[in-house]
Amino acid sequence: MLVFFFSCNGSGDAEALNDVFTDVVIFKGKVQATNPTYYDIVNGPGTFTYNAPGCGVFTYQTNCAGLVLIVIEDPILFEVPQSWTFVNGTWTSLTSGISGNLIVSDATNYTPPQAGPIITSPGMKAVVVAADTSFSLPQDAKYEAIFSAPNGPWDGTVIKGTRVVIVRREQGGVECEIPSLEVPIGEELPDFPNLTNPANIVVVETRPIYSIDSLIAGQLATFSIRGASPGGSVVLGYSFTGAGPTVTPFGVVDMSLPIMTLFVLSVDAMGGASITVPIPGGAMGATLYTQGVDLVSLQLTSSLAEVVQ
Repeated sequence: MLVFFFSCNGSGDAEALNDVFTDVVIFKGKVQATNPTYYDIVNGPGTFTYNAPGCGVFTYQTNCAGLVLIVIEDPILFEVPQSWTFVNGTWTSLTSGISGNLIVSDATNYTPPQAGPIITSPGMKAVVVAADTSFSLPQDAKYEAIFSAPNGPWDGTVIKGTRVVIVRREQGGVECEIPSLEVPIGEELPDFPNLTNPANIVVVETRPIYSIDSLIAGQLATFSIRGASPGGSVVLGYSFTGAGPTVTPFGVVDMSLPIMTLFVLSVDAMGGASITVPIPGGAMGATLYTQGVDLVSLQLTSSLAEVVQ
């Protein structure tokens, strides 16, 4: 597994948007990764240093005896509210077009950095965000992470990120001890309250989230809404002609005319609504452009452009 967020050889930035709901938060960012995984072989146990090109020198220890393969990966360390739980996430290479999933894990799963402990702000926890794919060439990429976020709204919340490296120790293809998070010389310690140059993501926008599961011809598909007004209704519209933009009484939507009503959904007490329907066999290959509006808050949902498989 190669991780690429805020590569030491590259750069990264986080978009200051993002869609935040009463129980769901999405944040997004862009990164540039350049050969962000390195390897070394040491004869342990002992304390060793490594100079990752463009990343810097850092010190790590291993208690494994004998020859040890050291794998150095380059993720980003975020702090998020303690009540948030990672749901899923994706990354897409802007260089090659390939994509994959994010892997998000709690920083407590790793041995703390030798350079200094991870210190989070009050009410926050540290998580490691990584990609699931290795690259041999530089990649520009974007990513999107979705968290379950109860006890919102979270408007105005600042999510901070900083660079670390993961050091894994392997013998015979098996990790021989718990991986550690390390901080190269010259990088800021992961002291989030006192970071001088954090990668900030500011949660600023409120909007319900819309998703479709299993949009496959001849099978059942589920259309779902989360974060809508409890007890209200959501109207889902659709178009087969394009992604707009089109000005409507509810705002600018990502559908081209003509726009038709797909479903009207009743929202439950938790802000959710869904409907499961069969997809016609003849719809294979068609692109469905669809978006909804919360009839209580008059907020547009996130939009989708899905190809019927």
